Amino acid sequence: ASAILQRTRRLTALGIAVLAAVIVLPVLHLGEPLLGYLRHALAILFILLVGWTIIVSINLLSDLRARRYDISVADNLTARKFLTQIRVLQRAAVIFVAIVTLSVVLMTFESVQRYGAGLFASAGLAGLVLGLAARPVLANLIAGIQIAITQPIRIEDAVVVEGEWGWIEEIATTYVVVRIWDWRRLIVPLSYFIEKPFQNWTRESASIIGSVLWHVDYRLPVEAFRQKMKELVAASENWDGQVAVLE
Repeated sequence: ASAILQRTRRLTALGIAVLAAVIVLPVLHLGEPLLGYLRHALAILFILLVGWTIIVSINLLSDLRARRYDISVADNLTARKFLTQIRVLQRAAVIFVAIVTLSVVLMTFESVQRYGAGLFASAGLAGLVLGLAARPVLANLIAGIQIAITQPIRIEDAVVVEGEWGWIEEIATTYVVVRIWDWRRLIVPLSYFIEKPFQNWTRESASIIGSVLWHVDYRLPVEAFRQKMKELVAASENWDGQVAVLE
């Protein structure tokens, strides 16, 4: 609540400052060149203020929505599903708003407008060059939207990636952080989970099947050992009552 109040105060203060400048500027009777520069600066500040307000609103709404889901409980499949969608779509929306805001700011300059018109006239070649240059970034952004919708991975999913066992710790804008069992971090591009095969052990539920290997004598009474194993598993508070097999 304190963070929300602090952000709201900053936005309100900046908005009042810009509004006061717009009101006071005509009264100052400044020369035309200086007055034009100040108007341009205020227009840029207003555009940035609007973009910042939208970004802060997106982050606040996402945080409030994410607080409704607790992934620390045992059966957290639904919570992980919605939390993944919220985080991925939040980052995609922030990037989109930032790009649009920056584009509008640049278009307030006449030189950029003339360059943009020329670029639009040669949109075929320029689009091809820009597409090739931005292909990795665009591929990861599109993969992020695909992951948010189809969800092959979710936050805190247990996965095996590149032969490493770990948990999905963070799904960023262009990469995924996998927390490996020995506390290392494996950084993987988002597009990896769309283009390449991997193992997801918690795709349908939070339960994980574990295995224990015993080295025993060939004369071991297998049936007696199997019964004792089931008794030990049944007595454990960590067993969910689903799988207990001796092979």
